[in-house]
Amino acid sequence: MFRIEVKSKKPVARSLAKEYRAASTKTWGEVGREDFHKSRMPSRFTPEHAKEAGYTPRQGERMTRQNKLYPRSYTGRKERKFGHRNPLEYSGESKRNAKATAVIISDSSGVRVKYPGLRKLNLRHSNSNINMADEFRRITTRENRELGDAYDTRFTRNFNP
Repeated sequence: MFRIEVKSKKPVARSLAKEYRAASTKTWGEVGREDFHKSRMPSRFTPEHAKEAGYTPRQGERMTRQNKLYPRSYTGRKERKFGHRNPLEYSGESKRNAKATAVIISDSSGVRVKYPGLRKLNLRHSNSNINMADEFRRITTRENRELGDAYDTRFTRNFNP
């Protein structure tokens, strides 16, 4: 679950408060649906985002393919069986579930995007330092800035006092 919020610098006039809240709620819903779920969520399963967000390296990711231990590592098995090296994804089930099941709840102060189909990311091996649910939730500073800019542009279009 993600929670994205914005802090207002100036209070809203009492006469515009109702319109402001309605426009803000609508804008947060658009940002959560269009700018996050449809645009940014699929990148969570790419190696580029994993590097930018600082995901914990999996077994075999630091090895070369010529290393004799690589084929037996997690990354080597995943690449041989499914043909990819994407983080947070083994068979592709979690990626499909994330695309299919998103619950987007917005109010005037922010948006929550929940993925009930990704409960498997909470499962952890007792000896592992990898927390896939936490890695999936990470929002980079670049994404944070881009989502804020998207909110600003959409809000100016939606708020017509």
